[in-house]
Amino acid sequence: MNLLYYRNFVLATEAGNLTKAAHIAHIAQPALTHQIKVLEEEFGTKLFESGRGRHQLKLTDKGWTLYRRAKELCRLEDETIAEMTAKNGGEDAVLKFSMAAPRIPTFVSRCIEPFTRIHPHIRYDIRETYHLATLDDVLNGRSEVGITNIAIPETYHFDVMMSKKEQYFAVGMPDNPWLDLNHDVTDLDELRDVPIAFSHGHQQAIETAFLNDGIVPFLRGRVGTLATALNFARHGVAIAIVSLGEDETLPDGLVKAPIKRDDMTSNMLVIKLKGRALTRPMREFMKNFAENLQEEQ
Repeated sequence: MNLLYYRNFVLATEAGNLTKAAHIAHIAQPALTHQIKVLEEEFGTKLFESGRGRHQLKLTDKGWTLYRRAKELCRLEDETIAEMTAKNGGEDAVLKFSMAAPRIPTFVSRCIEPFTRIHPHIRYDIRETYHLATLDDVLNGRSEVGITNIAIPETYHFDVMMSKKEQYFAVGMPDNPWLDLNHDVTDLDELRDVPIAFSHGHQQAIETAFLNDGIVPFLRGRVGTLATALNFARHGVAIAIVSLGEDETLPDGLVKAPIKRDDMTSNMLVIKLKGRALTRPMREFMKNFAENLQEEQ
């Protein structure tokens, strides 16, 4: 299908009527009407509700589906053109990453800030995601590199470029009534009857460690993201059990205590799509990223 048809369909949707859309696209309205009819015939469904005239367009349910997909296809084409025609040997390229939101401040200060001093024309597109969305972004090309600390279920789709061991922390408010966070947690019995929150991806590691010590954890919240687990802690309804790098920052007001257990560790993984070569600017960035990781270890 000609991407121009998708572009004009998106334009018609956002303009709200065919006359305005045709004017913006610099084509005759009958030509735009024909393009939309071709799309409807291609997919075997109406894209706009009938009976509303030409002055007010309203998408059908199938029309909304195509609109979202067409918007994404057009965005990808625009970004591809920009990357292929980039000047300065790719120095003004856009580097695309996906990672959990709490990782971003440290990532910006430790990786992006020094790299930008060397390559001031580089731009960044960072998607704030949870684990499965990170994998989906890399798999579908929305991000070139993903960063996660949860085991990858389908490793044949991805290459792990870097790995760094991380540990779990108990995180809460300083005045929480359950746990003194001024010292390391070495015995999970300290967390007996303490309401805890953790993300789905870390459930097995955390619950297994508790059960190995004969403790049934008091689960206050099993959530989708690291950020949500930290929100439970920030609002004083639970102690969050989270996997973090040593230098990762926490939301204001929260404090953390490391959980010193050999059976409670995870790995920060930096992944890309298997078989896909990184762009030259991304290769340079990842080289600097790897050097930063080595300095930390």
